[in-house]
Amino acid sequence: MKNILTCVILVASSLSADAGVSIATWKGNALAAYTLTHDDSYRPDQEIMGNALTERGLVGTFFVNPGKCWDTAEYGWTRPPKEVFTEFAAQGHELGSHTMWHQSVMYDQGLSYAFANEQELRDDCIQTKAILDELNQKSTQSIGYPWGGVSAASQAVVADYFLTGRVSGWGQTNDVSPDNMYTIKTYTCGASSPVPINFGDYDVCTATFSQYVDKTLASGGWGIEQYHDLNTTYKLNPEAYFEHLDVLQNKQATNELWIATEGDVSRYVYSRSAATVENIQSDAEVLKFRVDDFLDDSLFDVPLTIMVEVPQAWTTAEQFLVSKNNETRSAKKVVEDNTVYAVFDSLANAGLITLYPNFVAVGLSGDLNGDGSVSSRDLDLVRANWTVVLPAKLSTGDANGDGYVGSADLDLVRSNWGARSVMSVPEPAAVILLLGGILAAWHMRRR
Repeated sequence: MKNILTCVILVASSLSADAGVSIATWKGNALAAYTLTHDDSYRPDQEIMGNALTERGLVGTFFVNPGKCWDTAEYGWTRPPKEVFTEFAAQGHELGSHTMWHQSVMYDQGLSYAFANEQELRDDCIQTKAILDELNQKSTQSIGYPWGGVSAASQAVVADYFLTGRVSGWGQTNDVSPDNMYTIKTYTCGASSPVPINFGDYDVCTATFSQYVDKTLASGGWGIEQYHDLNTTYKLNPEAYFEHLDVLQNKQATNELWIATEGDVSRYVYSRSAATVENIQSDAEVLKFRVDDFLDDSLFDVPLTIMVEVPQAWTTAEQFLVSKNNETRSAKKVVEDNTVYAVFDSLANAGLITLYPNFVAVGLSGDLNGDGSVSSRDLDLVRANWTVVLPAKLSTGDANGDGYVGSADLDLVRSNWGARSVMSVPEPAAVILLLGGILAAWHMRRR
């Protein structure tokens, strides 16, 4: 399958050769990943841009300078207040570090606008993380380097505090699994592009945005756009920008692009790269396996998309069901290249995962034994299999087809108690009418 990365497979002795469990390259099995990042906290432009993303159901990463934003009045009139970023975080956007005062992290390069030494950089990482962790309500794991660069020495320091670091420019798509997560590259959007592009011109801006998206989709990798403001300093055409967001909204809706924050894409890459699949059981009724990445669950909290090539006998099932931790839900049925897959999201290290087909047909609700009525015989099936997780079958007491026998099944039996299907045993009066009709038809045929 074109969009699945091979992961390490640990095979147990009971495994059938038919089981095929893989991790999708990108969440949701999208064709590529895409991130929109914003630097320097310009006001009011970034407020407008953040709200535009939210209105379209998109998320972005905002690399913030807390010192410039709200620590002093000197910059306050050009930077959004703390409340704006608090609201952004609540809407699902990510707040990343851009250092407190926009200092370059390359302390070892003799730059006047950089930190003076390693300890200054470390102190800044600790300070900005503490501030942004409070606003994000989770651990801040992304940094965008002010002035766009990072040295080997400063990268080693940053790696002690963050999962990912983004450089500026380069105009390149990142690989599916970047060799270095601390030199993530971008497409620059605006007048700061290293290659002169007239982003203020509508046609040029529109064409450039299209090239960025097309290039990302063609590579199947991870594209990152880098913004500063809208049309104040960096001269981005507003009309082209908003239309571009509409395009991205559509690409997300059609699952061509997984649009996520830099931190979430990074978490997915780390987890996917570390993931192992241990197949436990594979037979005609059930597949059992584990997916583990052995990483810190409190930090790596982005679910992986699991792709399971189902056995041929399952391909006619109405749906597939996934059970783990005593919870059962549906898996998406996907057909690609004449192969049927069950697709669902799951956090790594979630324990045993059980997948099975649901062949349950629609009939009289609560009639578990198929005798055309809901009675004590159906209740007995629920009692006999109470709290058991089994392949979805009426005959095992699973009245609602969720793969688990419990209170929901009991409620269905109770609510339909005494009901009979059209083909159940009729009342005596109905029998007389039915026989009368048959005899009349017989006499008509004899004439």
